[in-house]
Order: sequence, then C-alpha cells, then structure tokens
Amino acid sequence: MIKNETLKGFFQELNVVYLPALCYVNESVRQAVERKCARAERRKKIERERKWLGGFYAKEMENELFPLFEIRWIDATIGYGVFAQEEIQPGRFVGEYTGFVRKKRLFFYKSSNYCFGLETHMGFWGFVIDAEKGGNLTRFINHSDQPNLEPIGVFWKGSLHIILRSLKKIQKGEQLTYDYGADYWSRRKDKISTLLMNRLSRL
Repeated sequence: MIKNETLKGFFQELNVVYLPALCYVNESVRQAVERKCARAERRKKIERERKWLGGFYAKEMENELFPLFEIRWIDATIGYGVFAQEEIQPGRFVGEYTGFVRKKRLFFYKSSNYCFGLETHMGFWGFVIDAEKGGNLTRFINHSDQPNLEPIGVFWKGSLHIILRSLKKIQKGEQLTYDYGADYWSRRKDKISTLLMNRLSRL
C-alpha cells in the first residue's frame, strides 16, 4: 500500500518518472501549445468558466494539495487503484493529470492507454498528455461507469490543464474513479484490432 509520503519512491520502483506538473517533451512542443493557447485567448475561445476554475484551484495545482490517499494493488487485470484515506467533500481538487505533453500520433496502435487529449483551442486536439512513462497519482485512478470524480479542463498560467475533482462526498476507504469516456474505449478497441491483424498476417 502506497501513501502520499512514499509516492515518489514507489514511482522509482516502477521506473516511471514522477511529474508534479506537465512536462513538455521538447521546447518546440511547449512553444506550440503556448502559441495556440494565446491565440485562443485573444480570440476569446477560452471559456470564462475555465479561467475561473484555473484561479479557484491554482493553490492546489501549484502545491500538489492532494487529499490523503493510498495506492493499492487490486489484481492482474485492473492493476493498481487509488483509495481515499479521508472523507472528501464534493468539488474538492483531487489532482492534476500530469504527464509528458507531446503531439498526438496519427495511428491508434502507437497510442498509450494513459493519454489525455489536451485541447489547445476550440475543436483542436493536436496534443496529448501521456502519463505512460511519467505522471503522478492520477495515472493510477481507474474507470467507472458510476464515478465519484470528474475530469475538467482549466486555464491556468497561459495553458490548459486537466484536473480531477470530486463529484460527491467520498468516504474514507472508497476507491477514486472517473469515466474515461467513449474515446478511450474506442481507441483501445482499435489498438487491439490492429495488433490482432498484425499477428494474423504473420501466420
């Protein structure tokens, strides 16, 4: 069982980089994302709610103010899960989804199961947050059709971020979950289909 204070050591054991904030794979990606966000802001395509939420949760994002939690191994199919170690009230910040920000790949079979689309302006999803090889506790939060968390996009420090916040009161010991969305499951389906076709072609 992994708790807040032993999190970074746990990441080292898994050979995963602990990332308290978004990390751009290179300077050109960082500049591209910032340019697109700045353009979207000039064109007033960043909703006021996203800006307000960025300010509202700024302290939590800046200082990684997670609730008390525990990471537990569930089974070989699910892997790890994250469990609350204190009562969490509705609307509370649980964590920012961090990872390596990179360009979105064109082919599903190259996609990571830990990717979150980073919307840089209205209708544009050219970049993703990939937490496969680096992230924080949020990469271990599992899917549920009846989630107790929700992912929301917030505008903070000139860029868009994905945070998870509680939808309802969460009891101590309850597993933290959110809905991964239809795109995640369709991507997994396409990835599996591609892998099967590749294997069949070698028979």
